[in-house]
Amino acid sequence: MKLSNIIYPIGTKVYKPSGKPFKSGKKINTISCVVEHPFKKDENGKGVPSYKFIEDDSIVEAYMCKKYEIND
Repeated sequence: MKLSNIIYPIGTKVYKPSGKPFKSGKKINTISCVVEHPFKKDENGKGVPSYKFIEDDSIVEAYMCKKYEIND
C-alpha cells in the first residue's frame, strides 16, 4: 500500500495510516533521521527511503508513514 513519496524532515511526528503501532507501542513517533532501508531495496538495488525514530530503534519505510496533524 503505497501512501506517499514525500520525505518529511527530522522532528516531524508521523503515524501509520494502517493503524498499526510502531515498535515503541505508540501510534505516533518522531523522525530522528532519514536512512536507506537495509533490507528493502528498490528496482535499482538501492535501499528505499526510511525513517528512524526518537521513541524506538525501528526503521520504517517512509511511504508507510503520514505526517501527524492535530486534525487527523
